[in-house]
Amino acid sequence: MLKELAHNLGRSVLRKHPPRWIIFVIDTFICLLAFFMAFYIRLNFDLEAIVQYPFKLILPIFIVARALVYVGFKLYSGLIRYSTVHDLERVMLVNISGSALILIASVSYRLVSGGEQNLIPLGVIIIEFLLSSVLMISARLLIKTLYFEINNSKGEVSNVVIYGIDDLAHLTKQAVESNGDMNSKVVGLINSNDNPGKCTGNTLAGVKIYSEDDLDVLVRTKGVSRLIIAREDLGVADRERLIEKCSDLHIKVLTVPITSEWINGKINAGQIRELKLEDLLERPEIKLDKTAVGKDIKGKVVLVTGAAGSIGSELVRQICSFDPAVMVMYDQAETPLHSLMLEVGNNGSGCRKEITLGDVTNAYRLEYILSKYRPEFVFHAAAYKHVPMLEDNPKEAMRTNVFGTRLLADLSVKFGVKKFVMISTDKAVNPTSVMGASKRMAEMYIQSLSTKKGHDTSFITTRFGNVLGSNGSVVGRFREQIEKGENVTVTHPDMARYFMTIPEAVQLVLEASTMGEGGEIFIFDMGKMVKIRDLARKMIMLSGLVPDQDVKIEYVGLRPGERLYEELLAEKENLMQTYHPKILRAKVNEVDHDAINNKLASVYSVLHKIDSQQVVGFIKEVVPEFESKNPLYADTEAELVEEKSGD
Repeated sequence: MLKELAHNLGRSVLRKHPPRWIIFVIDTFICLLAFFMAFYIRLNFDLEAIVQYPFKLILPIFIVARALVYVGFKLYSGLIRYSTVHDLERVMLVNISGSALILIASVSYRLVSGGEQNLIPLGVIIIEFLLSSVLMISARLLIKTLYFEINNSKGEVSNVVIYGIDDLAHLTKQAVESNGDMNSKVVGLINSNDNPGKCTGNTLAGVKIYSEDDLDVLVRTKGVSRLIIAREDLGVADRERLIEKCSDLHIKVLTVPITSEWINGKINAGQIRELKLEDLLERPEIKLDKTAVGKDIKGKVVLVTGAAGSIGSELVRQICSFDPAVMVMYDQAETPLHSLMLEVGNNGSGCRKEITLGDVTNAYRLEYILSKYRPEFVFHAAAYKHVPMLEDNPKEAMRTNVFGTRLLADLSVKFGVKKFVMISTDKAVNPTSVMGASKRMAEMYIQSLSTKKGHDTSFITTRFGNVLGSNGSVVGRFREQIEKGENVTVTHPDMARYFMTIPEAVQLVLEASTMGEGGEIFIFDMGKMVKIRDLARKMIMLSGLVPDQDVKIEYVGLRPGERLYEELLAEKENLMQTYHPKILRAKVNEVDHDAINNKLASVYSVLHKIDSQQVVGFIKEVVPEFESKNPLYADTEAELVEEKSGD
């Protein structure tokens, strides 16, 4: 009982962060102890010789000198339990400075008083420096050791290995072991197979270097449960190979941030994260030069619709970094919009941020917003995007994706917007779903405005593949299924898609806003398509599980409107290079504005009266290449709604 009480008391004390003055007092006491020990040693343990020195003068000088350097270097400000080699080096530096200050005071006293000897013997100063340094470092190491021993004694410590044998691996080890919340112990460093025999068997930073082939042995003998990748030069293929091996061994894989993301030039243990699916893209991540974008946007008024969504919110974040005059965020989703405002309101950007709540189909609200703020750039990200849901609700697809875009585009012309950038999708190419066809109609309308005379607004389209991590993406669904221990459901073994990350997608939008002159469709060169079943396998392995063993993949069949693969260009669209090798431009056939506007107007007034079959028939009339994969609409004829409805 008493032992348990003492243990809990020790843990409680060590868990609290002691006040800085306590650290200051402890360090000062250690130096005073070292000071008297130094006198005792230097004067051959002769107490009578020691008492002959004027300690009433010596002690104030010594204490003031030490206090000055402790305060000046803020030696007491760090948390002792997380002391690193850098902190111990600072102890040495502070003590050297203090000893130098004491020596200067001692020599100055001799010169002023005209005496023959220094106030404090040089030998005493040297011995005191050595003793105080050793004692202060030892005290820090002792407290750190006690903290981790007591902290981990009640909980299971996770044994980890670090993949890498260079300075980055060393820094990662320090970060892991200096963070008690990780409750982890580094038991080895892993040398990759591309360095056979090199350094294997040696030690670095006190731990042994193992071969990659020793991972299974480390799991059996040391219970290794996690591996941290600490190599920036590790390619995608090598990452996948390593992850597959770790998956078979039920080892969780983590990674450290790239050097540019370190905090104050250091790796923070909190930045060590689980490997993301984006890390396994089958191509290098696309990065764009944003200098031209910054010149265009700085000092301008910018409006983003759908600002609370995945793409819209990232647009807001990146645009704010270019210092626009006003950042107007427009969305109908109240809570996510409020959360975004709280986030960007504290991001350090000096631009004015305006939250505007409303629907893109609300003509009165939109006109008020554009008349009030007079944006020079409009980024249109508001849309319905879920294919199966829009198959069941084609009228809503028309209302938001088509008529909402038409309304916003017309108002942009009315209020002199400089550039209007629409976010479209690869599903708009030879569409097989209501969602894709509605986006193609929206593309056609804003393209038609590019040919219309009498305005100066440039209309630009950006066309995406699937976006990893966006709201409602397959990645989120797979992650939820894996966490629940359910089978991962894939529609078809051969289904494949183009993928990009949210930052990549947003960079494309911003780059397009700079290079676009009007009427173009911009796309990324995204490499080859990725099979969805391969995506599912990678996500299972990233969770430290084995596909088809721990988690099974179940094929459930194509949903209405879905197809096996998507296209980024229609056959009639001409592909051209831009000044960036990863951005391509499609110059499409011109669309007559009056013709498409009249067709849209004919159905707008009767949309509330007609049924889904009539809506789909109208879509087929406007988008002849639309071939529905939904059995409900497969036989629907392309027929003008106004003729069929009789209105």
